[in-house]
Amino acid sequence: ALERADHVAGLSYLKLTRLFLPQDHWLNHYYLSIRLYCLLANAAYSCGRLDDANDAIQNVLKEGQSIEDKLDVYYVLVTLLMSSKRAEDAYSVCHEVLSQLDENIPASCDAQELAALLRKTNNVLNTMSDSELLGMKNMDSSDRLYSVLRFYSIMVVVAFFSKPQMMPFLTSRIVQISIAHGVCKHSVRGFVQYAAVLCSCKAMKDIPGACRIGRMAMAFAKQFNLSDPHIYYGYFGFVACHTEPLQACADMIRQGFIIGMQVGDISTAFFNAIQHIRTALIGGE
Repeated sequence: ALERADHVAGLSYLKLTRLFLPQDHWLNHYYLSIRLYCLLANAAYSCGRLDDANDAIQNVLKEGQSIEDKLDVYYVLVTLLMSSKRAEDAYSVCHEVLSQLDENIPASCDAQELAALLRKTNNVLNTMSDSELLGMKNMDSSDRLYSVLRFYSIMVVVAFFSKPQMMPFLTSRIVQISIAHGVCKHSVRGFVQYAAVLCSCKAMKDIPGACRIGRMAMAFAKQFNLSDPHIYYGYFGFVACHTEPLQACADMIRQGFIIGMQVGDISTAFFNAIQHIRTALIGGE
């Protein structure tokens, strides 16, 4: 049911399954319990049942034995906090998780440090041809850095609303890890947001460079068969709109809304809807 995006039916099945768990399921059926409660959290969130989602999340956070076992529900917790307009709390959760994954994220960076970081990252990208960028090796999903990129990719979305001054650091870190260790589907959002930063950063504004990186990111999205409403929102709303017809961008942002609704990411779907209206109006519709 969940694979068909029937989250209501999926949630009902999962709740029924939970009733048949023995009382000692966390002890004797640990990995089954982790899997079930992670699915419950996702399905409940997608149905707007935030209390049920939070209950499932707290169960895993309490009973989980390692950070790796808790990653899926931490991810749902971040999206839940964002939906509840608690972006600062969501940012803190991302920071906590990445710290446990051995990432050192500063509390803040001054403008000079961020400009230097962007220049350093841009210099590396400028030394690589399009074919070299697209030919970067794929990162294995079992690699610990895969989880690191996963949380950086959601953290950049959270930072957009809670700590926009950290966007250059976070997006540059995603780009640096991807170049050094390989790309994965979680790299794509980082590349798109990095391109958006280049479009808006006064110290390092580079529209042609941003559009190049954005196009590479969309090529990676196609390579990974990725349907991510964040990518449509970020690329067509803040990067492609500088060089592509606004009507075409508006159509693609609307597609981001449709995808968000299909995958159960309601909040991002509506961000796309708002951006679609803005872009369509500016484009003369």
